[in-house]
Amino acid sequence: MVDIYETKGFDNFICSVVKTYVIPDILNYEGKLDDTRLKLVLFEFPTYLCLVTREVIGKFLNLYKQSTMCVKQTM
Repeated sequence: MVDIYETKGFDNFICSVVKTYVIPDILNYEGKLDDTRLKLVLFEFPTYLCLVTREVIGKFLNLYKQSTMCVKQTM
């Protein structure tokens, strides 16, 4: 733990990651994390929802082809 921020009703703990472990399925051919396979989980206040991130919904900009911005692509 690096620090604690006390607020009304909650204590917020600021932590530092010491070690991580991953399954090989989410690594790319170079042995690095593949962001399209890694699904981070976020905990949101005040709704207390757990959210999964990193869903690819399309490309933002493609200079050589017709734009696919805002069009969800199936993977």
